[in-house]
This record gives sequence, C-alpha cells and structure tokens, in this order.
Amino acid sequence: METLVVAKRGSLDEVYHTGSICVVNKDNKIIYSIGDVQQNIFMRSTSKVFQILPFLYYGLEKKYQLSLKEIAIMISSHIGSLEHIDVLKSIMEKTGVKESDFCIKPAYPISFESTKYFIENGIAPSPIFHMCSGKHLGLMLVEKEFRADYQKYYEESSYATKESMKFIALMAEMKQDKIIVGLDGCGVPVFGLPLYHAAIAFKNLTFTNHSDNKLNEAIKIVNEAISTYPEIVRGKDYFCTYHNYDSNVIGKDGAHGYYAFGLKKEHLGIAFKLFSGDMNMFPYVVNHLYSKINYSNDKLLPYLKFEYLNDNEQVIGEYEAIF
Repeated sequence: METLVVAKRGSLDEVYHTGSICVVNKDNKIIYSIGDVQQNIFMRSTSKVFQILPFLYYGLEKKYQLSLKEIAIMISSHIGSLEHIDVLKSIMEKTGVKESDFCIKPAYPISFESTKYFIENGIAPSPIFHMCSGKHLGLMLVEKEFRADYQKYYEESSYATKESMKFIALMAEMKQDKIIVGLDGCGVPVFGLPLYHAAIAFKNLTFTNHSDNKLNEAIKIVNEAISTYPEIVRGKDYFCTYHNYDSNVIGKDGAHGYYAFGLKKEHLGIAFKLFSGDMNMFPYVVNHLYSKINYSNDKLLPYLKFEYLNDNEQVIGEYEAIF
C-alpha cells in the first residue's frame, strides 16, 4: 500500500495514511492511479447517489410531489440538524411512512447541537435522527412500489436491494453478480466493487446523454439536488459539503475513508480509499490529486488547513500529501 498523506509531529512522521486512487476519463481509461484499483472495496454511503436512481427512474418524486431539497435528504449522510429533521418529517407526511417502519435502531443525531436540543426538550431518540434515514426512506418507497410489506426493504432479497444493485452495476459498467454484498452500519446491504468501476460510475454521473432518457432525467435531478443543497446532503463544515460548493463537482463521502466524485466539464470519475479510515484526510488527498490532473484548487483553498494541531489548538506539525 502506498502512503497518500503523512501527519508530521515536529521533526518526525507520526501517522501514515495509506490508500488507493483511481481516475478515469470519459472513455473509461485510467489516467491516474495508485494502488490496486481492482480490489473490491465497500462503497459505504458513497453508493447513496446511485441508490436514489431507481426512486427517480420510476418517477416516485412526482408521485409523492417531493421537492429538490427532499430528494437531497434521500441522498444524504445528514448530521441531524433541525432543518434535516424537518425535511425528513415532510417526506414522511407526504408518503405515509412511519417511524416504526424503519429498521434503524432509535438514536440521537451526530449533531451535538441537535442532540442537546432534543434532550433538553424531552424528545426521545428516533430512527429518523440517524444519518442514513433519508436513504432508508427512499429504499422503503421503492420497495412499496413492488410489494405491500415494504417494511422488509432492508433484506438482501428485497426489491429495493435488487434495484440498488441493478443501477450501481449499470452506472459502474459491470456485471451485477460481481458486486460484493455486506451489511452496512445502518442495517441495510452495502455494496463492494473495484475502485476502477466506482470511478466509472461517478464519471457516468457527469453525462446526461445516455441511451435511456429516463436515466438521463434521474441523473440530472441527482446533480441538481447535490449542487443546490450540499448542506442537506451532509452538513455544515464537512469536506463533502464544501467540495460540492464547486458546481463542477458531484461528490459523496463514505465511512472509513471512502470518497468519490465526478468532474462534470472534464467528464472524469475519481474514487479513492484511505485504509486508515480517517475522513479528515479527504481534503489533502483531493487537493494534491488536483495538482496531478491539472484541475484548479481555488475553491478548496479556504477549506484547507495544513497545520497539525493539538487539543490546545497549538501547531505541533503538519499534514502533507506525498503521492
């Protein structure tokens, strides 16, 4: 494994963040890579941008009269802000989905401010406070189109899972039976595939001229939802949010060091995995990668903080991308 980022404390290297990177062009040719890009790796929440596609492909956003913001929350790994929760409740009111329908264990949000508010106001933990609840709503509603007992949407044999796999395989240009299935942190199936095919999938999100017009419309909506509501898709002060402020980017982070994005004008797809699992290293990888593929990092500069700080916010070293 190659080191992508090193954390330096004083004169010594303290932590090495190893990983793999794959960048493909519009013809699926690898134009930059590090590590084994054919290794199967679980996409984690990065797959949410594709799991929403069947929901949109079958026109369910029209059936339930959902707004672009409501679609964005269904792609999200939200922090559970009060705004996030309001959007989720709006979808539930429109669709008739109940809290008891979720397979997620009740929890408090990852947002400290929201959790503090709910506790102080005597509000109990809820499955909709979980960061993946928007995805679960989308999966439930896809399942509901095929069978009445949609509460089994979380099963590997469910229609929602099969549709997710079908669209991931379609976008990644690979055989569906080659996708590795595991169980994600939120209780639904998670999908593993090579970084190479994940990069292809994100490259295909930069095109809306596929042979299937319904797919083109679904992709267009995904792009609009993420670029219009990046803070709904993630939350304030997260790299994924800041990265999507660049209207030429469509990106999504995943747990344990997975990140992927497309560059729309250039029709490039990028996927990488940090095996340390440290998502705080994402901006350093992306910034350095931009220099490798000659893409401007102007929109990233305000976010980048190369100083390595201790608990007293003293500079004790620096982060450096070295690939």
